[in-house]
Amino acid sequence: MQTLFKVVLSAGIVLGLTSSALAQGAPAPNPATKATLSDPEGPPPNPANVPFVLPKDIKWTGDPARQQTAVLYGDQSK
Repeated sequence: MQTLFKVVLSAGIVLGLTSSALAQGAPAPNPATKATLSDPEGPPPNPANVPFVLPKDIKWTGDPARQQTAVLYGDQSK
């Protein structure tokens, strides 16, 4: 029981020191970089950098009157 206590206490100390060290090196959040609903819509991503599918090009399967599904991430056959 004392060994378990020592392991848990040691892990807590290590996590506390690590998070403290990381927090000191992190920059303060800049409120000017946050998007709001009143901001204009930005340009679409560059397909050369980020592969994406437009919403109108998503392939839906199933009965439109009932439930439809779409693969949004990964390969459905795997």
